[in-house]
Amino acid sequence: MLSAATVAMILTGCTKDDQKLANDLEGTWEVQSAVFTEGDQTLTLDKAGAQEALFKEITFNDCKVKDDDCGGSYVDSESDTYSFTYDVNEEGTQLSITEDGETSAVDVVEIDSDAAKFSITDTEDGLTVNIKFDVTKK
Repeated sequence: MLSAATVAMILTGCTKDDQKLANDLEGTWEVQSAVFTEGDQTLTLDKAGAQEALFKEITFNDCKVKDDDCGGSYVDSESDTYSFTYDVNEEGTQLSITEDGETSAVDVVEIDSDAAKFSITDTEDGLTVNIKFDVTKK
């Protein structure tokens, strides 16, 4: 027989790990560096280069993962702001970020109260590119 707590967790799909990550993400983060890898080629970008290639900052809104997808936005190199939604996996190790109907899986490599490391692997037309980037909380 299942306990009431187990049944509640199954029904809501929320675990402590996914909500903890959503709480840790809350706020605005500024990109600091990025590393792009394609096959045996690697490009390392400092803060200015990473902000030009990716985004200047990303904001994760306050969120209760059991309620619905979470919201956020990012500011690109032209200072334009774009909105997205995200979901956290149960283990609290990966984000599914959706913008304009396109969803990307973002691995959370490391996170603490003022810094985080993320990794994205994307395959398009047979080419696989891995992007690792570091952010700090503003």
